[in-house]
Formats: sequence, structure tokens, C-alpha cells
Amino acid sequence: MGETWHCARLLLVLVLVVGGEGGRILMYLPVATRSHMTAWTPLAGALSDAGHQVTYVTGYHAPELPPAVNQLVVDNFLFRNFQDHFVMSVMKEEATLWSLLAGIGEGWQAILHTHRSALKHPQFQQILQEASNGWDLVIASPFLNEAGVMLANHFKAPMILYLPANAGSFLSLSLGHPDSVAWSGAMAGSLIGRINTLFGHMAYELVVKPYYFVQPQYAELKRHIPNYTTMSYSDLERNADFAFYFSSPHLGSMAPRLPNTANTAFIQCRPGENLDPDLESWLASSNDTVVYFSFGSAVQPELLTPATLTMFEKVFARLHLRVIWKRSGGSTERMLMREWVDQQDVLAHPKVNIFISQVGLMSLQEAIYHEVAILGIPLLYEQKMNAELIKKHNLGVVVDFSELNEQNFSDALVRLQRSQRTIQKSVTSLAHRVKDSRTTPLQVTRGGHQGAGRRVVVRVRHSTQRGQPAAVRLQAPLPRAVLQSRHPPPASPPTPPLAWTSVPQPQAASLHGPAGSQHHGTRWYLPDSSPICSLPPLD
Repeated sequence: MGETWHCARLLLVLVLVVGGEGGRILMYLPVATRSHMTAWTPLAGALSDAGHQVTYVTGYHAPELPPAVNQLVVDNFLFRNFQDHFVMSVMKEEATLWSLLAGIGEGWQAILHTHRSALKHPQFQQILQEASNGWDLVIASPFLNEAGVMLANHFKAPMILYLPANAGSFLSLSLGHPDSVAWSGAMAGSLIGRINTLFGHMAYELVVKPYYFVQPQYAELKRHIPNYTTMSYSDLERNADFAFYFSSPHLGSMAPRLPNTANTAFIQCRPGENLDPDLESWLASSNDTVVYFSFGSAVQPELLTPATLTMFEKVFARLHLRVIWKRSGGSTERMLMREWVDQQDVLAHPKVNIFISQVGLMSLQEAIYHEVAILGIPLLYEQKMNAELIKKHNLGVVVDFSELNEQNFSDALVRLQRSQRTIQKSVTSLAHRVKDSRTTPLQVTRGGHQGAGRRVVVRVRHSTQRGQPAAVRLQAPLPRAVLQSRHPPPASPPTPPLAWTSVPQPQAASLHGPAGSQHHGTRWYLPDSSPICSLPPLD
């Protein structure tokens, strides 16, 4: 019965992300950087466009989302201050996994304050007062936002874990299926690197996560839901119905994954749109190519020393470069400064041919998508991992921030210009492979493309009363996602639709095939994978 009900929950997740009549979806991510929100926002918009009622708990308002998305914007001021202080401290010394974990431990009060603001939000208080089974799906992050995982448990709702960062190993730990230590983490190719990664993961999983994140958030949640209890938080994560990795085989992210997971890299990428008239006029005023310079949302130019800013300006002037620089300040014929520009629209412009970046994962993917060579200056742990991808795929040149000076920065730009043809060929080739994929990342998350990958096209007809059975159809043919038994019959999969009827516990659930279909055993498999659920024998 337990496995049957879990299979029903998994199919319910697939139902919701595809569409049909709208369900109620809670997306909980109050603690995050702006760059992480870049990956969550397209998903919220797509689910809303599919007809779902989306409530999005976030620390940043997203004006690009459709009005139908209910954005609950919470106070994250302390977390943003902690983030600035953390970045400044990292820039003063070599960043390692250990310094990253230590820094996060120091900021646990800021994290807890943000969750407290979310749970005290007037609209969220109304949500907590509703029936605990009022949600059809919860999407949560297992990193810094463990309260969302517990809320899914409280609401008795299916749950998707989503971690949009180059931290797939942490998501795998949450799912109880750790990646090989030889594959994940910085310096993974060396014995010392493997040991460092292993013990770093152990420290995170056994000390940092339970004592700094889970227990404080659990105590705060109990203040608002006094009758809420959970025996094992780790079991909640391991029993997640689905999980989204922010990785891609195109970037070499090849590791054994559970069958109820999918890759969503490049989900935020889109074709460029028209620039504002002033920016377009500046670009059109010269035939020279342009360098775009941005250290992302986490590293504001004000965090850099005046000497570093002056060094950048001197190199740009000496090399006679035209530069769009994301920072405050005046503009000249050769340099345009803006506190904010739409990065993808700038990268999509045909005159922009170099992107100077801190190599955040969002920026790396957007540079690839828009076919722009990269000069990477990594600052933090994750960015150093991303910089290795630039070297591996010949996407540009990398200069470590700790070694940055006027000479090697200038040399890197000259080397990038001289190798422009070969680097551009590599970037363009990779971009074409990404864009030529059979499905877009949004289609992966919504399951909206029939027969691709391991997704199942599902349609649901909701009952008029909550808690009543919902009729679900798995539409055949499903070339790569058809449910198969351990010993499939020699005949090809049946083409008439299969029908799944799910009913609440403690009643049974059954799968009815078309007339004449065969059933071999009671355990059903995805092709080349472990079983995803057990089903009662067919009549």
C-alpha cells in the first residue's frame, strides 16, 4: 500500500507540472540570492501560464512575472547584509569549502530572521490557518530553506526539491543518493581533493545542516504551527517526489542520478529583446566590438577596492576597448556605466563579443546561450568550479581574483582577443548543442513534451471536491517514458492510452490497461532504471 500511494503521489506531481485544470502550487524560497531567483522565476511564470494558482514566497519582487502569480515578498535585509559581508571576507582570502561552511554558520541568524519574516507575513498566516491538505504541490529548496520541506510535510502535499546552483552533490545528499566523491567538488581529480570533498560533505550533512539550519527553522515553524511534528527531517528530503538539478550533460555534468530527477540548466535563458534607446544609441555610435563587464548580483562594484576599480579602468583605456560596465558612474564614448542592465539582452547584441564575469552559474549559461566568449574572474567556491568548465570547454580565459593585477588582467584580455576565432568556435558549437536539444528546460520541468527523456505526458481531470479521486491519463505512445515491467513482453508497448485512477488512502489504487494488454509481475520500471513504484496486479 505504501509503495502504491507513493506511485500515486509521483504521478500527481507529473500531473501538476504538465497542466490541465489548475492546481494550487506553493513555491517557498525566502532565503536566496538574486541569481538563484533567476532560475525560480521562469518556473513560477510557466506554471502560472499553464493555469495553476502559484504562491511564490520570495525575498525579491519579480516584476516580470504575470499578475496571476501571488508574490509574498518578505524582509531579507539581514540576509543581504550577511551576503555582502561574506563576499568581502572571501575576497580577502582563498575561498575553500571549509571557509564557505564556516561563513554560512556565522549567518544562521540572518537566515532564521528571513524565515521568521516569511512565516509572519500576513498572507502566509492565512495560509497556515487553512486546512493542511489545501495544496497540490510544494516546490522547495533543501539548502538554507529547509522550512519549505517541512511545510510540504505539514500540508501533506507532493514535493519537488529544486537547487539552482552548481551544487548537485548537495542535492544528491538530500535525496540519499550521494554522488561519487571522485566526481563532485573542487579539485575532485586529486586524492586530497576527494578527501576534502568527502569530509566537507560529512561536516555539512552531520553538523552544519542539522544544527544551523534544520533545528532553528523547525523551532520557528513550531511557533506558528504548534501541533506540527516530524520524526526525521532527512527522511522528508529523501522521500521527495521529484528533484530538479541545475546541471546539463552539455557541461559535463555526468553522474548517476535517481530516476525521479531532471536537469534544468539554461532554464532562464531566452532570446534577446530590444535594448532601451539610450543603450542602443551608444552601441550604434561606433563600429567597434564591445566588452560587457558584470560581477553579478552578489558582488557589487562597491565591494571592490578603489585600487581594483582604477586598475580595470586603466586596462580598458590602454587597450582602447569599448565597455558596458554594470556599476554606477558617468559614461563616455568608450565606456557606458549602468547600475542595472538586462544581461541577456546585452549579451544577445551582435557587437558584444567578450563577457568579463565572476562566473556565476547563471552568467556562464547565459554567455554560452548567447555565444559570447568569457573572461572569468572567479571569487567564491562555486565560481571556481564554474571556471573549470570554461577551461575544459575552451570558452574563454580565467584569471583567479587572488592573483589579479594590472598585468595579468591585460594579458588575459589580449590573449582572449588573439584566440577569439578558436574560442568563438567552441562557444558557438556548445550553444548550438544546447539549443538543438529536443526539449527546453521549461518543458523538462513541466513535462510538456511527449515522449522525451523520462517525462510522462499526463492530463488530469480534477474532482469538484478536494480529497475525491482525480482521473489521470498517461497518453501513449511514450517512446522513452512508457512504464515497463521487469520482464516486458516481446510485443511493442500498447498505443491506446493507459488510465490511472488514484484515490486517497487508505483505499487502493489500480492501473487499468487496454483490452488484451499483458502485465508481468507487479513492479513497474522506467527503461534502463530501477523500479519507480509497485502496483497491484491487474485483474
